[in-house]
Amino acid sequence: MVGFAAAGLVLLTFTTKEMRQLRLIALISNVAFITYGVLGWLPPVIVLHVVLLPVNLLRLLQLQRGTAPGAEPPVRVHAIQQTADGRWTVYLALDHGSATAPDKIAVQFADGESSRSAAKIPAS
Repeated sequence: MVGFAAAGLVLLTFTTKEMRQLRLIALISNVAFITYGVLGWLPPVIVLHVVLLPVNLLRLLQLQRGTAPGAEPPVRVHAIQQTADGRWTVYLALDHGSATAPDKIAVQFADGESSRSAAKIPAS
């Protein structure tokens, strides 16, 4: 029964779209497969999942910190506007990976200008 549950968890990881959720399910499946391997004395299964467990844990921790390969960039363009005087304002959202709303930064510049100014937009 443990083997079927572990296999079901692996199948669930293939249907998951969010990487944090995938890594969490993968960690649970690693524990389930280690249990299955120990109960049935299946050394290849035990070794594979003992190796995969810390890999999944490391990747989950990297995702939490925003340092995982392929992690969402913490900065994204929120909007771009041109003002009447020809200046451009680029609104950036800085996501800290927490439950709070991302900080929004406005960066203004004019064509041909080398200097740029930035200001934090107060939370609304």
